[in-house]
Amino acid sequence: MTTRPRRRKPALLSVPVLFAGVALSACGTTTIDPKSGEDLIRNDVNRIGAATVKSVSCPSGQKPNDGATFNCKVTLVDKATGTTHSGTITVHVTGGGKKVEFGTADVHIQ
Repeated sequence: MTTRPRRRKPALLSVPVLFAGVALSACGTTTIDPKSGEDLIRNDVNRIGAATVKSVSCPSGQKPNDGATFNCKVTLVDKATGTTHSGTITVHVTGGGKKVEFGTADVHIQ
């Protein structure tokens, strides 16, 4: 019987807490400024310190409806290994459409 080695998750995925929220800057707008989600991701990931954000891009045209979600494309660099990982982070619109936030389960890195 042959066993295959288990694939290890990148070290940056073991970050214990990745959860933050940011208030949307313009109330009453018809769409969310993509920069709100990008700033949230960049600031929170860099604050934790296990990885740095190489690039982040959130889609435009997202409605500020409470409960809505959208995916931002990210490229992260693991500080411990220098390895680059790409994927998405799902951002949630909360607070009656006035905040964006994400948590650990929303980080999908390959």
